[in-house]
Parts: sequence; structure tokens; C-alpha cells
Amino acid sequence: MRYLLVDGFSELRPGRFARAYRNVTLTEDVFATHFPNFPILPGVLITDTMAQVAAWAAASENGLDVVAGLVALREAKFRRYVRPGDQMVVETELVRHLGERTVWKAKALVDNKVIASIKELEFILTSLSPEAARLERQRFIYCGGDEKLLSNAVPA
Repeated sequence: MRYLLVDGFSELRPGRFARAYRNVTLTEDVFATHFPNFPILPGVLITDTMAQVAAWAAASENGLDVVAGLVALREAKFRRYVRPGDQMVVETELVRHLGERTVWKAKALVDNKVIASIKELEFILTSLSPEAARLERQRFIYCGGDEKLLSNAVPA
């Protein structure tokens, strides 16, 4: 992941559920053009934030020794704007396992109101080299994840 869109995790049940947040600020580059007089977070960035949280939740079951690559997204819905100053909370939950694939659902909330949802995010899990897994754990910590949240994870 080049763009890390998560500011912190408040709950992680490896391989089953995650709750994370993103603090949306006016200093984000996207607001220079989307839209200068009425800044709103683009839906694609809301979607990517939900996908990142679900990917880490899926990979955490194996202690982040795997990467979860998004292969399908079904039924995304957007209900409200996300504006600078909002804290967007993302909740993701496992729907089912399909062998090496895993399917999640996600919703994004602002002020406890659903602003977006995705019925299915499908990922394929791929093993990482030890060095790549170390870097993935560093990215997780950088985004506010705590290694203690991974303590229930089963090593691959």
C-alpha cells in the first residue's frame, strides 16, 4: 500500500472484525480540486479506506505474514458526504472464507451515521517473505495499529 488512509485502530479481532478511524483534514491534497469551495472526500478514497481496514483484518489472522489483495468489490453505496473535520469510523466484518479467498463487508460512519457501505470485499491471501511481512507490520503500527492487537493471531 502506497497511500495509508487509516489513522488508528480501536478494535481488531484477527480474521473476524476490525474497527478503525480516519481523521479527515483540510490539509489533504485532494481538497485542492475536490472541490475548492465545497470540499468533500471522494468516494474512491472512502472505498479504499474501507478496503485497507478489511485487508489488514483479513491478514491479521496470520499475524500479517500474508497480504490480502483485493480482487472484487460488490455493491458499494454512498449516503452522505465526508468533509474536512470529520472522523470517519470504518467497521469491517468477515462474511465467509473461500479457500485462499476471504470475503468481508464494510461500513463507514461519521457521527454514528452510515455514510457508505460495501456488501462484499473479496480478497486473495498471499504469503509474504519474512522481510515483506516485517514491513507490513511496520505499516500497520504506523497507521495506529498496536502489535498487541495481533496477539490473538496464529502465525502462518
